[in-house]
Amino acid sequence: MKRQFKYSAMASLILATMLTACGGGGGSPAASAITLSGTAATGAPFAGADIRIFDKNNTEVGKGQSNANGSYEITLSPGATAPFVLKAMRDDLTLVSVAADSGSSTINITPITNLIASRLSTSGDPAKLAAELQANPALLAPVTVNAKVAEVVALLKPLLDAVGASANPLTGKFTADGTGLDRVLDSLVITITPSSPTTTNIEVAVKQQIANGDQPQVVQFTNSSPAPGTLPVVDPTMLVPNGTAPLIADLLQRVTACFALPVAERVNTPNPPTATATDIKAAACKTIFHNGDPATYKSGGKQVGVGLQTSFNGIFRDGGTGTVFDRGSYEFTRDNKDLVIGYRSTDKDGNVQYDTLAVRADDPAKPTRLALIGNQNDYDGSVTAYHQLREFPQSAANNYYSSGYAFSIPKVGNLQKVIVTSPTNKTFVLIAGTGLNTLTFPKHDDQSGASGASFIRLRSVYADAGNSGNPASVDTSQFFAGTPASDADLAGYPAQSTWKFDYYTGADLNNLTLAATQYHKTRARPLTIPELQTQGLASLTPTILEEIGSGMTPSGLPLDAGDQGDLAWQVPNGALAPTQLRLWGRFVADKTKNFDVAATVQSSSRAGRIACTAAGAHCDGNGNFAGGLEATGLHLWARNPVGREFAHFYAFYGFN
Repeated sequence: MKRQFKYSAMASLILATMLTACGGGGGSPAASAITLSGTAATGAPFAGADIRIFDKNNTEVGKGQSNANGSYEITLSPGATAPFVLKAMRDDLTLVSVAADSGSSTINITPITNLIASRLSTSGDPAKLAAELQANPALLAPVTVNAKVAEVVALLKPLLDAVGASANPLTGKFTADGTGLDRVLDSLVITITPSSPTTTNIEVAVKQQIANGDQPQVVQFTNSSPAPGTLPVVDPTMLVPNGTAPLIADLLQRVTACFALPVAERVNTPNPPTATATDIKAAACKTIFHNGDPATYKSGGKQVGVGLQTSFNGIFRDGGTGTVFDRGSYEFTRDNKDLVIGYRSTDKDGNVQYDTLAVRADDPAKPTRLALIGNQNDYDGSVTAYHQLREFPQSAANNYYSSGYAFSIPKVGNLQKVIVTSPTNKTFVLIAGTGLNTLTFPKHDDQSGASGASFIRLRSVYADAGNSGNPASVDTSQFFAGTPASDADLAGYPAQSTWKFDYYTGADLNNLTLAATQYHKTRARPLTIPELQTQGLASLTPTILEEIGSGMTPSGLPLDAGDQGDLAWQVPNGALAPTQLRLWGRFVADKTKNFDVAATVQSSSRAGRIACTAAGAHCDGNGNFAGGLEATGLHLWARNPVGREFAHFYAFYGFN
C-alpha cells in the first residue's frame, strides 16, 4: 500500500530550496576551486571531528577539521569531480553527508544527513557510500538526492513543524546553538545499524518528555523499505527547551573547572576514608550542584561523598584531579522536567568513560543554567543492552553469540527482590544472595537460590553457522530466556525503551514489602545477532590463546603461585577497543569459593595486566595470584557512547 504525504508550506519551502541548491552539474570536472562549508553537529557541535571529502572516484579530494562550534570550510583539490561524499569522524562515530554538484556550497554533516546518506546507499550503510558511488556515480545524481532529501523531510515533518525549523537539513545554514534545526537534532534519535553486507536496520524517534511507564513512539524500517512513513505528532512543549545544547556544554565546562583545582582546594580533607557533601569547600565545585548545594544531589540512593554507596568521590581524591568532562548530549526529559544528558569523562591517565547525568534547570521553561541534581531515586538500578561472544578454547564448536539486557542492582540494606517489567510487559525477577553485592536471577523456578547472573540472554546463536542447536541446552551454567527472542524481536525494541523496577525489602524473601517503584530508560537496544557479528569484537592475540590453550585442564586454567595476568589483544576495524579486563576463578580445593579481579585499560592499549590487588586469599599482596587457584573465564569489555556493552568472554571450562 503506497503512503501519500501532505506537505506543510514549511516542508515545501525546504524542498524547493533544496531543489534549487542541488541543480545540475553532477559528474563534470570543476572549472574552478570548489569550497564546501557547513556545520557538523549532533545537536551539540561535532567539534574536533576529522572531515574527509571523497569524489565520485572514491579519491580523497579534501580534508580538514570542524571548529569548536562545529563549523568547517574545506577547499577541494584541483580536478575534484562531483558528486562528493563527506565524512566527519570523531572517536567511534562517523557522520556522512553528500554534495551532488560541483559548485561551492553549504553542506551540513549531521545525523539527518547521515540518514539521507543511508537512504542513498545500496547497502543502507552510510560508511560504504563512497565506495558504492565509485561503482555507480548515478547514486548521487541530483534528482536522486532531491528525492531522498524530500523523503527524509516528510519523515521528520511533525518535528520540523513543532520546532519551526525552516533550514534545509542538507544545505541550509544553521548554528549549533540549540535553536532551529539544531533543536531538531537535539530532539532526534536516529539509529542506523548494519546487519549484513546488504541490509541495514534504521530507527527514528523523538527525544522528549514522556510520562513514567510510557514507551516512545518510533519509526522503524530497513534500507530496502520504501518511503518509511512519518513521525507521530509532536507536542513542542514536551521537547527540549531552545538553547539547551550550549547550557549542557557550559555545565560540563564548570564540572571540568572544579576537577581542575588541586584536591586541597576542592575539599577540607584530601583523600579521606569517608566524607560527605559538607566537606566540599570550593565555590567552583559547590555551584555545579543544584542551588549551589552538593547535598541536594542523589542518584540511586547515592549522595555526594566518599565511602559505600556514594557519588562524585573523585572530587575528594587526587586521582580525580584533571578529569575532563565533555561531549555533552541531551538524552531525554524526565517526568519532573529534569533533563538526562550524556557525557564523556577522561581522567589524567587517559581512561575514558561514557555515562549519563540527571540535571535540573533554574527555569525549566526558559533555562539559563543547568546544575547536577541526580535522579533522586532511593534505589540504584540500570538496564543496559549487553552483547557477548562466548568462546571455548577447549571446545570451539560451542562458541556462541548472545544478545540481551544486563541489569545492575546493588544489594543495599534489606533489599531482597526486584521485579523488572520490560517494554513488552515481560517480567524478570532478581534476588539478593549470600555473599553477592548485586541482585541476580534466581537459580530455580520457585525464585530461590541466587544464580550470580544478571545478564538475560534473550537470543543466543552458535558462531558456527552449521550448528543450529540451542546453546542454552549445553552451557547450563548461564542464564537464558525461557523463550528465545528472534532477531526481529530484538530489532523491535525502541532504543530509548522504558523499564519498570519494583523494589521489595524485608527480612528475607518470604517477608517482603514493596518499597519503591522506579523507571529506568535505555539509550540503545540490543543488537540482533547479524548486527553483532557485523560489529566485530576485540580478541586475544593468537600467541596468548596458544599459551592459554596449552595450560588448560577440563575444569579450568591453573594459576600457579606468583602468576600475573599479562594479556595482549587485537581490535579489528569497526570493533570497540576494550577498556576493562576481568578474570574469574575459584579455589581448586573448594570450588564453591570464587573470586574475580578486574583492571582498567586505555582504549589505545593493546596489552595489559590484571594485577591481583583485591583483598582475599587469592592474592599474595604483591600483585600476584596465590597458589591453588584456577581461572574459569576472562573477558575483554567495552562500552560505546550510547551505553551498549560488549564482551568477548573466554570460558576456560569444557563440556562433558
